[in-house]
Amino acid sequence: MGLNDISSLLWEDIYLQLSKVEAVLTEDPAGAYNISNFQTKVVYHKKIEEIARKTNLTEWDVAKKIVTRCKERIKDKKPSDKSIYIGYYLLNGNFNQIVEDTFKINLKNRFTSYALLVVMLGLLLTAIVTCFLFPYPCFSWESLLLILIVFPVGYQISKTLVNDSIGKFSKPGMMPRLDYRFGIPDESRTVAVIPVITDSKDKMKEYIDKLKVYWLANRDKNLYMAVLADFKDYKEENAPYDQELMEYSQQYVQQVMNSPELKAFFKDRQEGMNDRFMVFFRKRAHNPKENCWMGYERKRGKLEEFNAFLRGDNGTSFIPHDHNKELLQSIRYVITVDADTELNKGTAHDLCGTISHPLNKAVVNEEGTMVVDGYGIIQPKVGVRMENALATRFSALFSG
Repeated sequence: MGLNDISSLLWEDIYLQLSKVEAVLTEDPAGAYNISNFQTKVVYHKKIEEIARKTNLTEWDVAKKIVTRCKERIKDKKPSDKSIYIGYYLLNGNFNQIVEDTFKINLKNRFTSYALLVVMLGLLLTAIVTCFLFPYPCFSWESLLLILIVFPVGYQISKTLVNDSIGKFSKPGMMPRLDYRFGIPDESRTVAVIPVITDSKDKMKEYIDKLKVYWLANRDKNLYMAVLADFKDYKEENAPYDQELMEYSQQYVQQVMNSPELKAFFKDRQEGMNDRFMVFFRKRAHNPKENCWMGYERKRGKLEEFNAFLRGDNGTSFIPHDHNKELLQSIRYVITVDADTELNKGTAHDLCGTISHPLNKAVVNEEGTMVVDGYGIIQPKVGVRMENALATRFSALFSG
């Protein structure tokens, strides 16, 4: 076998096929493990290795015990019970406590080690300052008073140093993710939106063109694109250019949907291009403090009202439109993209796969007013384009 043949092998699949741990984990009674992406599975495997080292069990035994526990828990499953999933025992924030309860072992308390390190370093700094000011070993009220004054300062410096060191040398935890590389399912239907304020046709064209690029980089039948637009502030509720801007936006959206790239994707598919790209305008609301008519609550207001509209609220300030209401109310997730950020290739699938994972799904309290487990909002890391990194001293300093 030549090097070209070796490089063409799908090593991820080979690894999973040869792993005995993988064979056990695929018995997941909840089924979430089997549709998780490769990176999530690797993290699970590494966590199992960690537990095996601490329990003197084999990795196979650890995996088998976790799967058995999941099968026991699934018998009395509750809608919000996440203990039926393998990842609950491996990625939960209370990892140490769960491992101790599951495998009946005592793990080292990291918080105790952290607190001890901070206090000891604080005492060391205090001792250095005290010895510098009182070089001769003697006890006095002055030295005791100095210790009481210096220790809080030394403690804060110690805490800052330890926290910075942990942040620099510790790897961030990973959120489990479903594998949506080959398509976002109907139950995770998503719309990516750009909230803007404009009175310019050129700007609207730019925003719609951006959405086209983002969709082509994340092609999917269950991914939709929309511009959430506010008109610029005006002295009256309606400005002379409002209607013309709305008509132009709708016409240009139709032009984009008739482009060859989109037609090629939907040519042999039952799903059409209708409402693949949308533009929503909001009415102005009077703001007495600003003494003008403007979009209610700006960006936050657009997003709040759009989410309310997707849930069936007809009392929003969006101007009536002819978009498919049934389609819009079937949308599960909203991706917000600012006008100066980009939705890179595969990012939409990754975000949907992450927030759709059962361990990440939001669980609300009985009143429906607060998320008590999981995530209602997730935010990915934002990077800086290489050509923009050195544009200014500020960007050079903060872009890494």
